[in-house]
Amino acid sequence: MINRSITIILSLLMGFALNAQEITYGEYMQRALKGNAALAAQSMNIEIADAEVKSSRTYNDPTIAIAYGNNEDWNTKLGESITAELSRTFTFGVRKAGIALAQQEREMTAAVVQEYLRNFQADATIAYLSHLKAIALKENLAENYDNLRGISTSDSLRHISGEISESEWIHSRLECAVAKNRVIAAEAAIEESAIALGYYMGNCEGASTLRGKGSLVINPELKEPDTYIAEALGRRADLLAAMANSDVAEAMQKMNSRNRRTDISLNIGAEHNIASDNSQKFTKYFIGAAMPIKFSNMNKGAREVDRLRVEQAQKEELNTRLIVQTEVLQAVGNYKAADRQVRTFDGNILAEAKSLLAGKRKAYLLGEISLLELIEIQQTVNLMHTEYTEALYNKAVRWVELQRSVGCDAKF
Repeated sequence: MINRSITIILSLLMGFALNAQEITYGEYMQRALKGNAALAAQSMNIEIADAEVKSSRTYNDPTIAIAYGNNEDWNTKLGESITAELSRTFTFGVRKAGIALAQQEREMTAAVVQEYLRNFQADATIAYLSHLKAIALKENLAENYDNLRGISTSDSLRHISGEISESEWIHSRLECAVAKNRVIAAEAAIEESAIALGYYMGNCEGASTLRGKGSLVINPELKEPDTYIAEALGRRADLLAAMANSDVAEAMQKMNSRNRRTDISLNIGAEHNIASDNSQKFTKYFIGAAMPIKFSNMNKGAREVDRLRVEQAQKEELNTRLIVQTEVLQAVGNYKAADRQVRTFDGNILAEAKSLLAGKRKAYLLGEISLLELIEIQQTVNLMHTEYTEALYNKAVRWVELQRSVGCDAKF
């Protein structure tokens, strides 16, 4: 029964391996930047902003009016007339201010899209790292399962020969079954992380068969924190967006100031009397101008709102600068801590643990130690390999977060 189960699980794993599609990090990011629907939707905001800049360049439309009038008896037609009038309102500086505002909003939109792209690349990279971690953890569990499977097979023969008791044989079978279930769970975790890669690439069809290619081991050269802060202050898109928001607030203030100026409406027209008596017919022409009396400008509330919005935007910009500096310093500290964790596994500690396990396994087969002692050593070695994989993953993720904090394109 055990051998049949082993055959089934191996067949499933081998079949899955045959269907797997290897994908490198470079190929993955290229497809993600090209195929992700959310990223494409965000990028369209720039096109929309460009169209709004073009729209801001339009002029006020003129107005044409035609009216019919009759102030006499309908039969005599003495007061019947038709009037045509063309008018247009002229503003001073409003159109120019509107164009400037639309351009500043376009700058802010571009910065917001760039910020979205920065976070998208970092999140997509972390998803790929999670996938590599799942693969590494599964490989460790698969090796453990192979070892226990060998022991279980050997114990069945040793039980038949009378070297070990039935309870010891059953114990090794149970440990093998537990290890097999862990391998199955690890394979499911790989599929789950692969589907996440499919989301970022914009197509989840068949994504569960994707398999990342690469190592979690990285050794980048770390710069001084002040260097990273200087780069971030000149590169971070959210800071650029905050600066653009200040410019937008000032442009809006100027736009509202122009709207408070007195505008002028000019009109020109003609009125033609169409009386039945030719002697009563006449045509008159007129031209006129109108301008509002801006009593509303006496209310200073609108000016105060504009001033406060400019001041608020400036303070938000200062706060964003502080946030950038804070995030960079935190990212540097977190990366250094993760690097120290990885360094605890430097040297031959992993090789020594593997050698120790091999020796204990041999000692068990010779009957020198119990199965419980072997399992305890096995679990310790497995835990060490798991923590090493987690440490490598955390270091790689912290490096990506450091690049995110600086405003670089996240990669490893």
